Amino acid sequence: MGEAVVASARPSIRLGLKENWRQFSLLVLINAFVGGMVGIERTVVPLIGAKEFHIESTTLITSFIINFGVIKALANLVSGQLADTWGRKRVLVVGWLLALPVPFMIIGAPHWEWVMAANVLLGASQGFAWSMTVIMKVDLIGPKGRGLAVGLNEFAGYFAVGLTAFLTGYLASRYGLRPIPIYLGIFYAAAGLILSILVVRARGLKLGDYLFPSRLHASPHLSTRQYARIVHRWVASIGLDDSAYGTHSIRCTKAALIYRRTKNLRAVQLLLGHTKLESTVRYLGIEVDDALEMAEQTEV
Repeated sequence: MGEAVVASARPSIRLGLKENWRQFSLLVLINAFVGGMVGIERTVVPLIGAKEFHIESTTLITSFIINFGVIKALANLVSGQLADTWGRKRVLVVGWLLALPVPFMIIGAPHWEWVMAANVLLGASQGFAWSMTVIMKVDLIGPKGRGLAVGLNEFAGYFAVGLTAFLTGYLASRYGLRPIPIYLGIFYAAAGLILSILVVRARGLKLGDYLFPSRLHASPHLSTRQYARIVHRWVASIGLDDSAYGTHSIRCTKAALIYRRTKNLRAVQLLLGHTKLESTVRYLGIEVDDALEMAEQTEV
């Protein structure tokens, strides 16, 4: 087998909702937990400021929304870059780690500044976790399903915001502002973190990765020999003589058929990846007779 050592086979990359519905649904659920964390603060936090800390200024009470929005915007700004360098799953886990102390800080807050600090952590958590659930969904179903991924993500998140706001409001009216209504936040943060660590599968793709990786340690990408073996297996699987087909012959035949049907030499050049048009002309074997035939078929 040579010096190259055969690595363990990597799972093939299959895009689509049908192929990845389990992981996709899991990410929808996780984003619902992300939205639920916001729902708790939208209902309970202003009441805590007014009734327990006796803050009379409405502007001061609602200033936590401004802090949340600014921090979340900054987290959104850097989350994409971090996803490419650290990986999607790691950024998602970091988002939930930031959210974990939030409900405990609100429950035990001795003064309003603790609540504001908790809200800063929540904003950073939202920026990382919410963004990663969107990106990871697009990774699963492909760019053509971006609209569906974003739509379901927003639906799950904001539905959870509304539902949690209703539940915390009901619990606050029955049991007080703290700690019972905030227990939902502990559940959301713990469940989101555990699922993100143990159940979510990262695609493991980065900007410099190859879409078709090699099974050999010595080569990062699929070699021409490996590709040729795959083509021969495909040809044999449909009952044809694999010795009559090869990667080069199939490529050449495809380019020739496109040229014959369209007569668009520039398009064929782009598909073949040729830098010079003369290379495409020689590759296709275009002769003077072909040019004369095209001229005869064109009326002025």
